[in-house]
Amino acid sequence: MAVLVVLILIALVLMFLAGNARALYYLTREVRLIEQKQQRRLAEQSGITNAPPVGAANAGRPPSQPVSP
Repeated sequence: MAVLVVLILIALVLMFLAGNARALYYLTREVRLIEQKQQRRLAEQSGITNAPPVGAANAGRPPSQPVSP
């Protein structure tokens, strides 16, 4: 009787293990797809920045005036 209970418990643990392995596989695949989408999105936006053009920061101020904080 005890052997049967142990076998049933082992079977349950193996079923949970198989289910968790499957879920982990699908989650890993989903994360990989999301990462690829994000990399494509960021690659498209790499040309668009909020930085001012080079030399535009000091264009309106003569070089003799100090920068005020």
